[in-house]
Amino acid sequence: MKVISVTRSGAGGPDVDEAVRTGDLHAILPRVDAVLNAAPLTDETRHLFDAAAFAACKPGAYVVNVARGGLIDQPALIAALRSGHLGGAAIHVTHPA
Repeated sequence: MKVISVTRSGAGGPDVDEAVRTGDLHAILPRVDAVLNAAPLTDETRHLFDAAAFAACKPGAYVVNVARGGLIDQPALIAALRSGHLGGAAIHVTHPA
């Protein structure tokens, strides 16, 4: 497994193979089979995963959100799942729409 970290600073860690800045998220999404989202909910990260992010994902990719529900644009996630573009999603917390 290869681990790509996405952070504001672009800093990685000892168990990270590659690190990029948050602004490069959409550029790396086509390369990954699974996305684990554990970001804090801020004004900058609200709906971090929206229709554009899901469209950028590799077809069949899985999205796992263990952070706040507001990071996920739920209608966009549902559309990406129903269309078959995403392979699946595991959502720990949802945000009432």
